Amino acid sequence: MDQFPDDDNGAILRCLAEHRFNFEIEHPVDFFALLPSEDAAQTVAEHYRQTHQEDEQVSDIELRPGLDGKSTELVVTQIMMVNHDNVCQFEKKLEVVCRQNKGTTDGWGVMQDEDEESA
Repeated sequence: MDQFPDDDNGAILRCLAEHRFNFEIEHPVDFFALLPSEDAAQTVAEHYRQTHQEDEQVSDIELRPGLDGKSTELVVTQIMMVNHDNVCQFEKKLEVVCRQNKGTTDGWGVMQDEDEESA
């Protein structure tokens, strides 16, 4: 398990590996961001819709109320090979657009296929 860097993303990847996650195929990965308002979240969402309209890798963009009742959560789903470099690169790009709109990234997640974990 030493193949993953010693950071938050590496810890998530180690956990996935321990649960027999299939790193050999692409998966939809949800990247989360928190924006101070729905307008700011819409701006970031529109950026992704415009810059990735021909890109089948961005499969979904969703807005929902933040848990604090004030902010708006943005979820951008990217289909990718799940590895440290890909996750970090996408997070960095999302962080740049979020900061321009007074927001921040808030982690990522990927669903584990039940068949993989029980294999």
